[in-house]
Amino acid sequence: MKKYIIGLGLISLVSCNPIGEDLAEVPLVLDEITSIKDLELKKGEEVVFWSKVSTTKFSDYKVKYSIASQNKVVAFDSTSVMSGEHTINSKVSESGFISSLFNGGEDSSQEFERENKSFVVPKDGKYDFDFKITSEEDGSFFGERFSFILRKK
Repeated sequence: MKKYIIGLGLISLVSCNPIGEDLAEVPLVLDEITSIKDLELKKGEEVVFWSKVSTTKFSDYKVKYSIASQNKVVAFDSTSVMSGEHTINSKVSESGFISSLFNGGEDSSQEFERENKSFVVPKDGKYDFDFKITSEEDGSFFGERFSFILRKK
């Protein structure tokens, strides 16, 4: 009996994914709309938005998003790629001399994924997600890479 309890405990620990199941990932391009279409979701599921960032500077980019089902908008909001408390897969790397010339003297870049916002599915169906990343600062987007990851909790 003791073996079964230990076995069940180990299985539950291994099967837990604290950040959720990946549903989709979409690259974001400054001032362009990118989409995820026909994502099948069930009522009550929580979809969490994660920003995936690779940057040499810390500009506060905003992501506007729209969620639609059956051609009706069910959510419209925005978030910042830097907002959120939960950060994973974070690393800092040193750039070379040439890269630092193009990045205003910055000689390192940071990569991370950060939990931004979540959406609770109101009813079963297919959902379309549209994203647009914007910046209030003028300047180069050189060396910046962003994407949004949708994960189901």
